Amino acid sequence: MSPSQLDYLAMMGIQFWQEKHPASISHSQNTENLVSLCTIAARDLMLIVDGPLADQADQLLDRMLQAIGLDRSRVHLTLLKQQIDIIQPKVILALGQPAAQHLLNTTASLEEVRGKLHTYASHIPLIATYHPAHLLLHSKDKSKAWQDLQMLQRLLLV
Repeated sequence: MSPSQLDYLAMMGIQFWQEKHPASISHSQNTENLVSLCTIAARDLMLIVDGPLADQADQLLDRMLQAIGLDRSRVHLTLLKQQIDIIQPKVILALGQPAAQHLLNTTASLEEVRGKLHTYASHIPLIATYHPAHLLLHSKDKSKAWQDLQMLQRLLLV
């Protein structure tokens, strides 16, 4: 991340290198307030989720990322809009239907958009998959989420 990007984040009060905890962020159904999670260890990836993760969903997300060799031990939480432009991730992973619909500017269901490679802002690859909370309730969808994670892994290795 460039010094100007870090300066911009600092002006917004974002401590980029410190972990922010989901409990400290209020949840909103408004898609303008989608929360992004960006791994610091691999700044190539930005995860977009429709709000803070509950404990079990957060743990499942950790296991999902570990399964493809990513460590989410240091996580940055912030509101979305300009952050994608600032961070310029190599890939975006949209977790859940609200995040996918907002980023893809569509009303299509998650079933219609997941499993395919999309682009955000005409240059950032985007993959939509299930929210970890959904997977806790619907284990039958875990194999589809695994396919999405494998696609993500291939993109990150390029």
